[in-house]
Amino acid sequence: MAALLPYKTAKLADTDPKDWFVYFYYLNPETKKYDRFKERGYLNNRRYLQQLSARYGKSIEECRQATAEEMISTINEELQKGFNPFQQQPQIESEKHDTLLATVQHVVAEMCKVGTQNRNETYRLMLSRFKKFVEAKKLSEWPLPSFGLEQAEDFQAYMQREMKLAKKTVNSTISHLGLFWDELKKKVKANPFRQVKPLTDADYRGLIDEDDDVFEPLTSTELDLILKELRSQKQDGFIVFLAFIYYAWMRPVEITRLKVSSIDLQAGVIRTKKADTKNKKGGLVQIVPQLMNELKKIQLEKVSRMDWYLFGKGFKPGPKPLDASRGVGYYWWNPVVEKLG
Repeated sequence: MAALLPYKTAKLADTDPKDWFVYFYYLNPETKKYDRFKERGYLNNRRYLQQLSARYGKSIEECRQATAEEMISTINEELQKGFNPFQQQPQIESEKHDTLLATVQHVVAEMCKVGTQNRNETYRLMLSRFKKFVEAKKLSEWPLPSFGLEQAEDFQAYMQREMKLAKKTVNSTISHLGLFWDELKKKVKANPFRQVKPLTDADYRGLIDEDDDVFEPLTSTELDLILKELRSQKQDGFIVFLAFIYYAWMRPVEITRLKVSSIDLQAGVIRTKKADTKNKKGGLVQIVPQLMNELKKIQLEKVSRMDWYLFGKGFKPGPKPLDASRGVGYYWWNPVVEKLG
């Protein structure tokens, strides 16, 4: 018998001509009942639809229908990949700290109480990678002491081969998991992540194409230093651009392709199109609070055209995108990096 899915696929509700929306259902982990979620996006935004109509030479209704179909496709793809609208910051009760995942989640939550915002986001990012591995390997309910060097090395291989993360990113994640385990010294005899050998270039031979660029975002320490310097120079637009790299895990070239209409502040998501991403897969990227704070500074509600690029000349919304071929922002980036060392 097939396992029951935790969701029901997205569909269009168009009975009210003034209020179209796409909806889907997801299993509420507390009530064990399916809750309905609505996404309106720009389905009822006449200005946006008129601009699409003028650009593509189609009727407003055709553009509205096409927008709805794209939303449905994107939501269903995200649901299939594991998107969970109930998945918030872990809130773990003390009596559940015996199992592997719950214990590590609790440790990270405690560490986040005393860390900086950027460092806390890094901790949560590292935890999310570990959580993905643990759930994929069905280790969530394992007793903590049962997780040893063999499993730690499996996690390293999983990030390298399944998640296809770069060497620097994998090694950094292993190092952070070592920090988490250091906090568990009263519950475990040894820290398996301190015994995992770091990956080298040789470990990646044959795994990636020579022409395939490896994306390695900033560390939290690097970001703290760079943002401080950029704020002193009042480079607000560039700061928002960097926020997409760090908080949304997007490549610079992907960011330059974003439109004003890609950002849905009300739903808290970034909508990417297949043609605009490196892996040719569109989807939803959730906007974390730190990125939301930076986006609000742009005041998108005052932008006159929804089809403008989010980052045009001077890192401000405009009709033409930044030229990614010239190394976006490097005329600001390089002097800052050289100054900070």
